[in-house]
Amino acid sequence: MDTIPAKVSVIIPIYNMEKYLPQCLDSIICQTLKEIEIICINDGSKDKSLNILKKYEEENENLIIISQSNHGAAYSRNLGLKYATGEFVCFIDPDDYYPSKHVLQSLYDKVKENNVMICGGSFNSYINGIVSAEYHENTPYYVFLEEKKIKYVDYQWDYGFTRFCYNLQFLKENNIYFPEYSRYEDPPFMVKAMTIAGEFYAIPKVTYMYREQYKPLVLTSSRILDMLKGMEDILDLAKENNFVMLYYRTILRINEFKKAMLELIFKNNLSILSTILRMNNKIDLEFLKKSGKDIPSPSPLDILNVDLSYYKKLYGKSNEFTEQLQKFDEIAIYGIDWVAENILRYIQTLFPEKELCYFIWANDKKLEYKDGIPVYTIHELLSKKAKIVMEVVVLDQTYNTLLSTLKELQFENVIELSLAEYKWLMNFDI
Repeated sequence: MDTIPAKVSVIIPIYNMEKYLPQCLDSIICQTLKEIEIICINDGSKDKSLNILKKYEEENENLIIISQSNHGAAYSRNLGLKYATGEFVCFIDPDDYYPSKHVLQSLYDKVKENNVMICGGSFNSYINGIVSAEYHENTPYYVFLEEKKIKYVDYQWDYGFTRFCYNLQFLKENNIYFPEYSRYEDPPFMVKAMTIAGEFYAIPKVTYMYREQYKPLVLTSSRILDMLKGMEDILDLAKENNFVMLYYRTILRINEFKKAMLELIFKNNLSILSTILRMNNKIDLEFLKKSGKDIPSPSPLDILNVDLSYYKKLYGKSNEFTEQLQKFDEIAIYGIDWVAENILRYIQTLFPEKELCYFIWANDKKLEYKDGIPVYTIHELLSKKAKIVMEVVVLDQTYNTLLSTLKELQFENVIELSLAEYKWLMNFDI
């Protein structure tokens, strides 16, 4: 029996995703477009992911398993491209899924009808079991409100590559692959593909469900270094092709990670330092000004020319803060507002085993608990004052008065954070 040629190859890089992999595979297998091949790259998984794949392989002859030692998502996707035989290719991550059984049929029909190399739809997110259309409201570049061709010069966006399908021959002929970075490998792939294609066809249909907020973002020095390389790739592509808005957006993205870069500089990471110096020398502020947008001051890449002693003090304070918290099993956080909630989540990330509570200044209270966390008055904690650490973010003179009150009540262990120190810890704009 002759094998029917695949219209679409779906490539999945898989590393330790046993919890979500079945939903992902089910969403592909149920597609109304049947002429597909599913290329699963088992990237050295140590959980039951491979067992799950083998079970699905027994029941689906169009599912292909390729196992390798751990090389990362970029290497895995490139390997998938090597083995793919479909006319078009789609990429999906194993913790995500297709929201409809008609996704691949819709993409294939539209990309063929309109004779383009790339076709894509809209994005939705899946947060704690709830489907969210937040991108429709907050980031219009993830959403297409009407069906039409769009020139990339009019789009200039770099995220969400998984909601598109790509002509496989087009990718190979133009040597469009993923740079093998441990982070930020997706945007250079998408921007290069879009730049060479020149245009894509957009459909309003939601073609991808992105699962988020279920795992912490861990930024190691190697990941930050790779991220900077990826952003440098985008800056180069944007400059070469006169994509001013893409250039501007990438500068803003770099600025989001300024704290992490500064911390690595303080740790004498020479690779990060040399990368930033190289990028500093390349950045074109005159080109950036063409965007007509306000440019951050100092320029985000110009972090070496600011007062590093100021940031180094903040860095030292964050280490001191962590060391102080480590000494106590019980931690009380002042207030029950968003500032206190941010601090609570930060401490929970650092020390998930610590006993946490909120405390308020008043003698009585309206809440016993806030989201499952106990709320106490200062006086209710007096009996614990020798073994509990009190944390206060000092925003104005009122909070200084609170600190005086804690001292009068003989609370011995009080950590005070200035607004700047709080922003540093929370990774807000500094």
